Amino acid sequence: MLDLYLSDQYQKEWDEIVRLSKLDDTASREKLTKYVMEGCRLSTVAPQLNRVVAKDAVVDDGGKGVQCKAGDIVFLNLVHLSIHFLTESAANTSPEIFPDPKKVKLDRPISKYIHFGKGTHSCFGAPFVKIGLTAMLRCVARLPNVRRAPGLEGQLKYVVMGLFRVYMTQEWSNYSYWPTGAQPRRSTSQLTVSFQTTI
Repeated sequence: MLDLYLSDQYQKEWDEIVRLSKLDDTASREKLTKYVMEGCRLSTVAPQLNRVVAKDAVVDDGGKGVQCKAGDIVFLNLVHLSIHFLTESAANTSPEIFPDPKKVKLDRPISKYIHFGKGTHSCFGAPFVKIGLTAMLRCVARLPNVRRAPGLEGQLKYVVMGLFRVYMTQEWSNYSYWPTGAQPRRSTSQLTVSFQTTI
């Protein structure tokens, strides 16, 4: 999520997050939580889900009926991955569900978000994760002049292995399935963030 909001494309949103982080009221915390939900939608750490079909069914996929038989494995693509054989569609950026899908919009219905699962497959800890991510976003945004480090050091490094995105260490010598750290560096006027993975 920080990788998204610290990008040039979402600078306007980052500026608003910084402003909200300095307020101490319910309305600003609720807006920060909406920024968390949009950040997770656009930059989820779990880009896909697999499910085994329990019984034969026809699933609507953008107006096209797809026959699923009991025992089939269904792949749910949440975000676009740069894999040549995957389709262009992704659930978290579907324009039918999320108009202007690449825009951060705080008025989206909470029921549309699926990155914490849905129904019986909902994440039990989702309420705690939302609180924790909101608090993390607020704390980082309160730091003065947070920016990406220049060049490669300020880029989150990942590659796609199979269907999974894996995050590379700073020197590209190893990987982890989760981005595990961002190294802050303070100069006299700003705090830069260097993305790295520790094994």
